[in-house]
Amino acid sequence: MKVWFRKRFAVITGGAIVLVASAFFINARITSWIQGPGFKELLDRETSKGLKLQANYGTLERDGLWGLKTDSFHGDDGSKTIISMEAHDITGAFNPLGAILRYWEIDSLHLKTGTVMLQKTEAPPAASNHAPWPPWWGLVWPYRVYLADVQVDDANILWKLRDKESGIYGTHLEITPNWKDFEYEAHDGDFKTP
Repeated sequence: MKVWFRKRFAVITGGAIVLVASAFFINARITSWIQGPGFKELLDRETSKGLKLQANYGTLERDGLWGLKTDSFHGDDGSKTIISMEAHDITGAFNPLGAILRYWEIDSLHLKTGTVMLQKTEAPPAASNHAPWPPWWGLVWPYRVYLADVQVDDANILWKLRDKESGIYGTHLEITPNWKDFEYEAHDGDFKTP
């Protein structure tokens, strides 16, 4: 009985040591990948495609087990509603359960400050409200990003009126998803026009 118990204890202990060592190795590899230039280029490219502008994130850092933070974001040359966007002190947390449902979900995205310049746009005549078919690899790997909640402590939402900057300055902005669209809720701030 003692020999059987010792063998089983040795196997369980060895398995636990291998599991912990593997977790540390995988964690270190994930951290180096997220903080490396390849991930930043991927994030810049995918954000540029999603927002229809030239996106550039600052230095990326891993924040906890599922979190990510950066000191800045800059986007310009927008071709749709958003012309330019500037944000500072950005933090967010990834929801790993979303990958099982084949999408990336970012929970609690928080921006300390942000400024967005908007323009009026018209839908093209042949615009379709249907989502495009996913790529073939979308059957096994997530390819969409969902934002669960976005909070901006100090937001400036701007547009041109009579060729001068106008908008809402210093507002607290919260963006939450509503099916395939978003709901925007702003509190406080100053509305200024020329």
